[in-house]
Amino acid sequence: MGRIEKTVFLSYRRTNFPWALAIFQDLTQHGYDVFFDFTTIASGDFESVILENIRARAHFLVLLTPSALERCGEPEDWLRREIETALSIQRNIVPLTLEGFDFGSPGIDSQLTGPLAALKRYNASPFQWPTFRRPWSVCARST
Repeated sequence: MGRIEKTVFLSYRRTNFPWALAIFQDLTQHGYDVFFDFTTIASGDFESVILENIRARAHFLVLLTPSALERCGEPEDWLRREIETALSIQRNIVPLTLEGFDFGSPGIDSQLTGPLAALKRYNASPFQWPTFRRPWSVCARST
């Protein structure tokens, strides 16, 4: 059995900061080493720091709300770039769905074009407060 990597990159839209913060806090309390840009980037080249940390982490959690993908049609959109990087280097991708996000809804499906279309193949985990079921238990698998 391979070793278990407890390293996570947390990807989210700024509008979903409260969700991201709650998830970050819970993961760190459970022994995960989490890259969360709000607390982790002090100085330096933002792009390099982000991309290096996606490569350095075994797991990539992406928070998805119904509006999260709206700007992903823009080539320089950071959420898009983070997802595409994680896909290209084959991280363990865990989409966390919030607020009724549904891959099958027309507005969301139309946002998932090009390399992003592969995101639909990943098993999404619904995240609801206050039950706060920890869908990131999939990160405790062997890598």
